[in-house]
Amino acid sequence: MRKYFLILNLFWVIQVIAQPINPADDVVYQSDEVASIYLTLSAEAKAHFLNPSNQFSEQYFPAQFRFVNSLTDQTLNYQVGVRLRGNTSREHEKKSYKIDFREYGGSSFYTYKKFNLKPDVNDPSLMREPMTYFLYREMNVLAPRTHYTKLYMNGEYMGLYINVESIDDEFIDLRFGHEDGFLYKASYGADLGNANQANNTSLFESQMNDNLPDDRSQLRNFINVLNNTPINDLKTELEKVFEVDRFLRQYAVEALLGHWDAYAYNKNNFYLYYNSQSGKVDFIPYDTDNTWGIDWVNRDWATRDLNNWHRSSEARPLVSRLMAVEEYKLKYQNYLRILLNEYFNTEFMQPKLNEIKDMITNAIETDTYYPRAFDFDFDDFENSLNAGISGTHVDYGLLQYLQTRRNKALEQIPALVTSVEGATLSITNMKPYPNPSVKPTFILPFTSKQVEQLEVFHVNGTRQSFQLIEVKDGVEVQLNQPQFGLYLIKNNGQVYKWVYAHQ
Repeated sequence: MRKYFLILNLFWVIQVIAQPINPADDVVYQSDEVASIYLTLSAEAKAHFLNPSNQFSEQYFPAQFRFVNSLTDQTLNYQVGVRLRGNTSREHEKKSYKIDFREYGGSSFYTYKKFNLKPDVNDPSLMREPMTYFLYREMNVLAPRTHYTKLYMNGEYMGLYINVESIDDEFIDLRFGHEDGFLYKASYGADLGNANQANNTSLFESQMNDNLPDDRSQLRNFINVLNNTPINDLKTELEKVFEVDRFLRQYAVEALLGHWDAYAYNKNNFYLYYNSQSGKVDFIPYDTDNTWGIDWVNRDWATRDLNNWHRSSEARPLVSRLMAVEEYKLKYQNYLRILLNEYFNTEFMQPKLNEIKDMITNAIETDTYYPRAFDFDFDDFENSLNAGISGTHVDYGLLQYLQTRRNKALEQIPALVTSVEGATLSITNMKPYPNPSVKPTFILPFTSKQVEQLEVFHVNGTRQSFQLIEVKDGVEVQLNQPQFGLYLIKNNGQVYKWVYAHQ
C-alpha cells in the first residue's frame, strides 16, 4: 500500500477547498478527444499565410468554417476571419492561427468569439501546455481550457494543434458570471515594480470594456500597495486589492513546472483582471509551452531552488514581497506539497500522460508539418515522455522532468507538521475509517440523521458526489467517480480528513 505522511494545517487546506472557479469541459472544449477543424479559403489567402515574407502579417482573410468532434458537427453559414498569430511561432512553417467568428459579421460559436490554434512547435510532445493548464485548473487558478484539434485548410491536413481558450470577456463571464471591470494583457517587461507601469499601454494592453472610461487607477493602486506598504502591514492591505491566495497557488504551479517564461522569472505572459464587483485584481497565467524542462536560457529548471525560484536580481515584487511575509511563504510551500502529494507524482501523472500520448499519436504521425521547425521526428514524439533531445532546448522528457523536479522539491521543501488550536492532527485519528482506504468508501460512526448535511471535497477544490448506505457501525459513504488523494469530510461544523490511497 502507498503510505501517506500528510499532516496538514486545516485552515490552509480549507483555503484550497472552494467551488471550482473554472468551467468544466463543454461541447467545444473536450479534453479527452481530438476534434477536427476544416477551413476553406482562397488559394491566395493560404499562400499568404505560408509565405515567409508575411510572417508578421495581422491581415484577416475570410474562410468557411466547420468544426467536428463527438458532440457536434457544425458548418457555419457565415464566413469567419483567419489570420496568423503568435510571436516566435511565426518564423516556422507550421503557423499559429487565430479564428475570429465575428470578423465578417458573424456571431459567436457556442459563446466563443475566437479560437487560438497553437502548434507548440518547440515541444516534441505537444503535451506541456495542456498539462500545465490542467494543473493550474486543478489548483483552482484562473486558467484557459484546451483541446486538441486537427486542422485542415482547403483539404490539406496542416497538422495537430492545441486550441487554447481566449482570455477575454467570455472567459471572465464564464468564471465570474459577469464582465464587470477591466482586463489587461501584460507584455515582456511588466515586472510590477512601480505604479507608473499601469499607464503604459504597451506593457498592459486593455482587453475588455474598451468602450468604458478607464483611468487605470485601480491597477495603479494595486501596484502601489504591493510595492510601498510596510511588510508588517502588507497582508492586511494587499488582500484588500489583490486575490493573494489564488496567486500563491499559481506561483506553486509556475515554479514546480519550470514556467520560466512567466512573471516570476521573465516578467512575461500573464493577464491582470480588475474585478469591479470584488474590488480586487486577479492574476491569470498564459502561454505555458516553455515548461517541464524546456530551456532557452541555459538553466536547469528541474533543480532550481523552489524557495528562491524567481529572478531575484531584478524587481519581482509580486514574489519577493509576498515571500517576505511568513504566512504567505508557508502557504506557498503548502501548495507545493499538495501538488507533490496529489498530482506531481508518477502514480497520478504517468497514466494521464500515456492516455494523452495514445490519443494524439496518429495525428502526430501523419502531421507532415511537425518536423518543419526543429527537425523533430516521430521517434522524438514517441520518446518525449522519457527522454530529452540532446543538443536542443528539450532538456528532459516529461516523466524525466517530473522525477528530477520531484526529488529536488522534496529536498527543498521541508515536511509540514503543524497544529490546529494546539492539537496535532493526523489522518488516522479522525472519524472516517478505514483511513487511509484502498477502496473509494469509508464509514462514519453516525446515524443517517446525523449526516444530513454531509459534504465531501477533494483537496483540489472539487465537490465529490456520493451515496449513503446504512451499515452496522454507522453510515458507509461510497464516492462516485473518485480520484486518489486527500479528502475533507464536512459534517455538522466538523471537518475530518480521509485519504483514498493507491494499493
